[in-house]
Amino acid sequence: MNLRYLAPLLLLPLAACGASGPSAAPVTVTATPTGPSVFTATGHIDVDGSTYKLYGSVPTCQVEEGYDDIATGAQVTVKSPQGDVVALGRLGVPLKHGPYACRFPFTVTDIPEGFPLYSVEVSHRGALTYSEDEMQSGLKFTLGS
Repeated sequence: MNLRYLAPLLLLPLAACGASGPSAAPVTVTATPTGPSVFTATGHIDVDGSTYKLYGSVPTCQVEEGYDDIATGAQVTVKSPQGDVVALGRLGVPLKHGPYACRFPFTVTDIPEGFPLYSVEVSHRGALTYSEDEMQSGLKFTLGS
């Protein structure tokens, strides 16, 4: 196929847009963010007075009476200063922490940046307030003695 005959056809769309040759104004494409910037918070809750056990290869933690809501899968809630839920996480599999404590790690992803303060609640234990820097530095909670 002879390219000499295709060249005018390839320039037709440009001519329809008002572009003509090398003196046409350059086209600028600007990317627009699709959503807010987000960050991830990690942390753990230590439950003192609990017993860590392995059942085969499955780690479990027997907590003192009254702490049975602290278990693998318990919800971690992050709220804005207005009280809106902005992100959710879950407690992970417990780790042994000292002779009489279990540590439940957690990760909360997609937390929107820019709030002056955030409240964080594990299960129904009451919310504590943190700055964004504190949230990104690691959260540490303790229950028990």
